[in-house]
Amino acid sequence: MVVSEGGRMKPLVLAFLVGLFVVAANAQQKYSELSGHVTIANRPVRGVTLTIGGYGLVSDGNGYYRFGFLRPGVVTVRVTPPNKQTRLIKVVIAEQPTTKNIAIDW
Repeated sequence: MVVSEGGRMKPLVLAFLVGLFVVAANAQQKYSELSGHVTIANRPVRGVTLTIGGYGLVSDGNGYYRFGFLRPGVVTVRVTPPNKQTRLIKVVIAEQPTTKNIAIDW
């Protein structure tokens, strides 16, 4: 351990150790993902906006979407298809990657 003459740790070493503990604590948190396909009448839909919290994305040409780095638990997905009303869908995120296909029937 590096100490100064007064027997106290130097501020730089202390800051390093605190940073190391923060990184270790964050590494222990488990993250998962949510992915799936958006369809209308069993056809993929491109351009559907999906939002969880402050993060949003748009489904691709195959209707596919994927959110990463989600904590396990219940999330609300805001689904906004082109030219249709927005709907809120509750999804349970498991510790393993979760798949939720969304059929737009509204």
